[in-house]
Amino acid sequence: MGVRDEGRECARRKQSANLLKLNEFVNIKDVVSVHETLNSCKGIVLDRAHCLSGMSEYLISKELEQQSVTAAKRFTFKKDDCIETPQVVGELYLIQPLGSHSEFEWTCTSPTANYTEVSTIDTTYSLDYAITWQQIKLGVLMFQGFYILGAEIMHKLTTQGRYDLMMVFIVTGKPFGQVYYRNFRVDSEAEGYACHWDLFQPDTTILPASYDYMDGLAGAGDPNKNLNGARVGTYDKDISGCANANNAAWWYNPLGCTGLKFESNGIHWPTNRTGTVVLEPVYATIIGMKPVYWYVEDDLVL
Repeated sequence: MGVRDEGRECARRKQSANLLKLNEFVNIKDVVSVHETLNSCKGIVLDRAHCLSGMSEYLISKELEQQSVTAAKRFTFKKDDCIETPQVVGELYLIQPLGSHSEFEWTCTSPTANYTEVSTIDTTYSLDYAITWQQIKLGVLMFQGFYILGAEIMHKLTTQGRYDLMMVFIVTGKPFGQVYYRNFRVDSEAEGYACHWDLFQPDTTILPASYDYMDGLAGAGDPNKNLNGARVGTYDKDISGCANANNAAWWYNPLGCTGLKFESNGIHWPTNRTGTVVLEPVYATIIGMKPVYWYVEDDLVL
């Protein structure tokens, strides 16, 4: 009699355990083994408590071996922006905006605010804003209290839908402020990542003192420092010497650069608390992009 393979499906685990012990069946020598593919399935474990975050894939599968786990593979969620992710603080997610052929990895740090964080500037550190064109293009992960999402990613986000730029200002010993730049958008690299917005609006519903914070991106009324339509400048791709003069990668008006100051103790933003406009050092600045709505893919203008 020739060699022949046969498969048997067992209704209970005990039946399969007994079959695996057989080495002879009706006086015929046989070998019983688990089927390599039909005897397994795949499942997903959501590690919300981060119990497995410090373990390798091999160690995870080894620890679960007695529960018949044969392999483990990490994966990340791919979403259109941070508001679709579980937003576990410190967790990296793959973000791929609608219509984009590439994805990027970003830490979604706001579990409840429903925005994609563009930048946080924390003056606990001595800050250095002099980053290169490539860094401002692709983004910089957290280092020394400062990070930025990246102009290319901001361009892709604002192409997939309408976003408001939100800025929260924390000033030592003064009331906090929050402002919006409505319908904020960023052009392509070929257009210098120029920024545009339709309306500046202090949000006094959450922070009543927000009216004290002036329109800093528009130069607090100085047309030569208005950044609506301005391009990005860096020390290696400058605009009228503005980036080198301010030691910062930022949007710049070629006529008057900007009405902001970039110092090691934070961004200095224009306020008017007493009837006089002054530049106040901001202890911490949170910049986020909050979606108003997304376009459907058929409506995208690329």
